[in-house]
Amino acid sequence: MKNLKWHRFVFKVLRSPVRAFLRRKLNMEWVMAEPQKRPFILLANHNTDFDPLLVAAGFHEHMYFVASDHILRWKFAGKLVKFFFAPIARVKATTEARTVMDVIKTVRSGVNVCIFAEGIRSFNGETNEILPSTGKLIKQSGAALITYKLEGGYFTTPLWGSGVRKGRMRGYIEHVYEPEKLKEMSADEINEAIRKDLYLNEYELQKKDPVQYVGKNPAQHLEYALYACPACRGIGRLKSRGELFECECGLKVKYSFYGFFEGADGTTPPFETVLDWDRWQTNFMKQQFSEYRLLSASIPLFSDDGQSLYRFDRCGNTLHMTDGSLSMYNDRLEVRSVDGVTVFPLKDISAMTIHGGNVLIFSTVDGGHYEIRNEKPRSARKYVLSYKLLRS
Repeated sequence: MKNLKWHRFVFKVLRSPVRAFLRRKLNMEWVMAEPQKRPFILLANHNTDFDPLLVAAGFHEHMYFVASDHILRWKFAGKLVKFFFAPIARVKATTEARTVMDVIKTVRSGVNVCIFAEGIRSFNGETNEILPSTGKLIKQSGAALITYKLEGGYFTTPLWGSGVRKGRMRGYIEHVYEPEKLKEMSADEINEAIRKDLYLNEYELQKKDPVQYVGKNPAQHLEYALYACPACRGIGRLKSRGELFECECGLKVKYSFYGFFEGADGTTPPFETVLDWDRWQTNFMKQQFSEYRLLSASIPLFSDDGQSLYRFDRCGNTLHMTDGSLSMYNDRLEVRSVDGVTVFPLKDISAMTIHGGNVLIFSTVDGGHYEIRNEKPRSARKYVLSYKLLRS
């Protein structure tokens, strides 16, 4: 591997000060690990931007990390990250054969790799689905498999929130699978084992052992995660400010330092947790889509103003295309500006996901990669779910 000695040196030098910083910043605790099998692929759940540092600080062994290409597209900071750590880049909203080959090549050369198997942080405190290609990758690599769990990350830096809420975090190995064992398992069996090992419901842990996660404006940008109102059934009418989360219809709740909803003005909250609310809105959207499919193609399902459309590529080049309003129709995604309309038929969109809580990312069948950033708070999740429901 190119510059491997340099990267191992950086890992060794930075490990202790990074541990000290994370322990103080996040109140982080580790169950230290000394894997017996090398090389290994480590799979971890993902809830904070600190997760690569949190995992690395829990091991004496150097490892490379698979990371979103967004990091490498940062101008100066991206160059520093590449120079010191050389992450394996992955473009979101794509099936990255190149990334898979880079991982296999790395572990077959005797070097460890860490992958955050969900591909995106959790919006609601529950582990997301594991990418279905993961089991096949593990089998092809011939490496050992370590599953690693990080607890407390969702409440420390919720994907929808801003800032750090100091409470408590913990990291530990869940399971170690030796190469001989993995050879006996099918890709589907490996996927199921990974799902079981990495599954985490942060609210279940919080109910058993409550911890305060204290920070400023605890409800700030909660509308990134929650977009449907259970009172008026409106979509995109919810707004946050300080500790309050409210709808134009009058619904109002408080988000506590424990991560639970409380009633405001003597009322009872419709849900106790973000997870409960999110499960309700997902089912609500599924029910609505039998009606949405019958809408005229001229009627948008929902829209948001103040959006910016960009096109990017794997080489780190980003092109600003236009600014305007974003609308989801039953057959297309549309960006309308003073210069005209940019249309993406849903049949031509091959995948769609989210980066950083609010950036909508999608790829097209002709190989294009796009992202839509927002000036005004809005939920990108409703677009992703709508796309999946309409395509299905």
